Amino acid sequence: MWAARRGSGYDDAMGLRPVALLAPLLLGAGVAHAGPKQKVQIDTKPTGATVYLNAKEDGPVCKATPCGFDAPVGDTTLIVELAGHKPVIEILSVPARPKAPLKFSFALEVARGTVTLKGPAGATVRVDKVDKGKVPAIVDIDVGDPHEVEWLVDGKVIDTQAVSVEDGEDVTLEGKAKDVADADGDGDGDGEDPVKGPAIKKGTSAKERGPLVAVSLAFSVGFRDFTYEEPRSSNLDGTETERGQLLAGPVIEIWPGTLFGVRPLRGVSLYVRYGHGLNQQTVLDNKNNPTTAKTFWRSFEASVRHRWTIGTTGTFEVGAGFVRDQHQFDSMTQADIDRVPDADYQAIRIGGRGSLLLGAIEPFVTFENRFVMEGIGQIEDRFSLGASATGLRASLGAVARFGKVSALVEASLTRYSWTFQADPTKDMFEAPGGVDSIKTVGLQVGYAY
Repeated sequence: MWAARRGSGYDDAMGLRPVALLAPLLLGAGVAHAGPKQKVQIDTKPTGATVYLNAKEDGPVCKATPCGFDAPVGDTTLIVELAGHKPVIEILSVPARPKAPLKFSFALEVARGTVTLKGPAGATVRVDKVDKGKVPAIVDIDVGDPHEVEWLVDGKVIDTQAVSVEDGEDVTLEGKAKDVADADGDGDGDGEDPVKGPAIKKGTSAKERGPLVAVSLAFSVGFRDFTYEEPRSSNLDGTETERGQLLAGPVIEIWPGTLFGVRPLRGVSLYVRYGHGLNQQTVLDNKNNPTTAKTFWRSFEASVRHRWTIGTTGTFEVGAGFVRDQHQFDSMTQADIDRVPDADYQAIRIGGRGSLLLGAIEPFVTFENRFVMEGIGQIEDRFSLGASATGLRASLGAVARFGKVSALVEASLTRYSWTFQADPTKDMFEAPGGVDSIKTVGLQVGYAY
C-alpha cells in the first residue's frame, strides 16, 4: 500500500529535509541517477496551490493544482503551498507497482492571525466594513493583503488604520481620535461640549458636524372612532367611524445651533410637518345610506425640540409647539354636518421622546399632552352652553439610518376627551361628553444634510 503520511507541521518538515537530502547518498549511486518513477495526481481545495518535492529550493514540480507529475518510487517529502493558507508537509510514499492511480487530495486551511482592538471608551470597530462590536475587541483576520480597521463613535468614523498579520500572529491596534484645535468652536481650544462633556475630535470632515437640515416625505393611514358618552338624545346613538384615511406631506427639521455655529443650541431643532388628506370618503347614515357629507382630514405641526444624547446608549427629547388636526367634513347641507363629529383641533403640545441607539436602528416611544384651544369645529356649536376638549398622544416606532438616508415607521394613538354642556330647552343634541380616538400608522423617508 501507499500513503501520504502526515507530519506534525512545518517544523517536522525542517527535520525531515536533511533526511530527504541525505537519502540519495545513503541509498547509493543507482538511486542518485534517474530511478523508477510513477505518475502522481495532486488535488487541493481551494485549487491553485504549488507543489514541491524534498525542498522548495529544488523548484516546484507543479505550479497550480490540480496537477500531475512523475514522483520517484519510495518516500519523498511533499510540500503544498497556497497564499493565505497554512502549508501542507507530508511524506509521500510511492510504490513500485501501484494497484490503482496515485491520487492525493488536500483541504487547505486558511491561515489567520489575531488583532486586539482598543480605543476610546464606547467606540465600536469595523474590519473591512463588517461590525465587530465595541472596544476592546479581539478579531481573527486572514493573512495576506492589509485589512481596513475603522473606529466609530456615535456612528461617525474617528480613525482608520490598515493591518496585516502572519499566520498565528497577534497584533494590537489602538484607535485614536484625530486632534483638531478648538473643535467645539468656543475659542478655548479644548473641544469640550458643556452638555456632553469632552468631545472626540473628528477632523475637518463635513460629515462629522451633525445634520444641518433634514427633509422627509411622510405618509400615514388613519382610523377614527367618535363616541358620545351617555347620550341623552336619540340622534346621538352609535359611534361614527372613519377608516383608511390617507395623508401625505413634507416634514422639515432644521438645527439652527449647528447651522450658525452656536454650540449651546446644537441639540435644538425646529420641526415642521404638514399632512394633506388624499381620499375623501362619503359618510353613511345609521341605515348605511350615503349622505352629502364627505370626510376632510388635514394635519399640521410646528414645534421646537431639544434632544440630549445619553452616552452611546440612547437619547431623550422634550418639545413644545402648535399642532392642528382637522377631522372635518365637507357637505352641501348643514343638516348632514350637524349629524357628524366635525372637529378642528388646534392645540399647544408639550411632550417628550425617548429612544435607544442600537447601531443603525433607533426604536423610540413618545408621549405628549395637547391643550386644545377654542374654536374646535362645528361640533361645539351643537351645545349652546359650551364644549371643550383635552388631548393626549402616544406612539411607538423606530428609525433606521443608512448614511444620510433614514426611514421611520410609527404607530400612534391620539385621544381627545370632550366635555359638553347642553341646554335641554333648545339644543337638539344632549350628552355630558365624548371620546374621539384616532389611530394612525405612518412611514417617513428622509435625507439629512
